[in-house]
Amino acid sequence: MNRPRTIQEWIHWLEAGRGARVVKLAALLLGTLALSLLVAWKQFHGPVSEGTLRQADLARQLARGEGFTTLINYPQVHAVLDARGGGFSVDAPLPELYEAPLYALVIAGGLRVLPAAWREGLFTDPPQPPDGFAADYFCSGSI
Repeated sequence: MNRPRTIQEWIHWLEAGRGARVVKLAALLLGTLALSLLVAWKQFHGPVSEGTLRQADLARQLARGEGFTTLINYPQVHAVLDARGGGFSVDAPLPELYEAPLYALVIAGGLRVLPAAWREGLFTDPPQPPDGFAADYFCSGSI
């Protein structure tokens, strides 16, 4: 009997057969997801530090395909580029040398699966109070 043919067989499959394991596993996964979303909704208060925002900028650059670069202007990077004769432009992304990449890679992986229009939309529209910034919510969900 590969699949239940009658209602009685279907009910038996759900109560005592392999269907019972499927139902239990689905309930466990949905319960875990619901509890995770509830905790995130109750406890999220935005990024806790400036470092988180720097990591989010690096993640956005990675998701765009621009490598380990940042739009944050660090004076030390400018000094090194000037000393090497490379010069710099305020509008051009600079190499990221200050943050460890693992957290940014996690966020970038989440951003990369989104369509480009949605991804850029997270970072463009300023929120209207009392709503939060969409990118902040996305970064907290990637942790």
